[in-house]
Amino acid sequence: MNRSRTTRRVLLAGGAAAFGAAIAGCTGDSDSGSGSGSGDDNAVMAGTRNQPTAFVPEELEVSAGTTVTWEWGTDNHNIHVQNQPEGADWPGESEVFNEGHEYSYTFEIPGTYEYICQPHASRGMAGAIVVEE
Repeated sequence: MNRSRTTRRVLLAGGAAAFGAAIAGCTGDSDSGSGSGSGDDNAVMAGTRNQPTAFVPEELEVSAGTTVTWEWGTDNHNIHVQNQPEGADWPGESEVFNEGHEYSYTFEIPGTYEYICQPHASRGMAGAIVVEE
């Protein structure tokens, strides 16, 4: 009788610890809209499992001189520049690429850079990089 209580307590304590660890691991959802989920605060996902035709995050604020990396999480995306500050020469990534592709660019001129994914523009796939001094 005493042995079954000990076993039960050990089992419950172990289960509680495992549950806590499982819950802690759920806080890094890459589709939350607050980052790419890659651990890089200067990354944008071009499509995610839950948002296949969206840039996540849709808007990213960075300091001048920051390199931003786009990571293709789903297929058939590009980065077509719509608007950028005067004097900026960001070319975007006009070719359409699939999952696994990466593209990086260092933003030097402050201002707002707006872009779309041409294949998914009708679905509202648009983003912006806001560069601050």
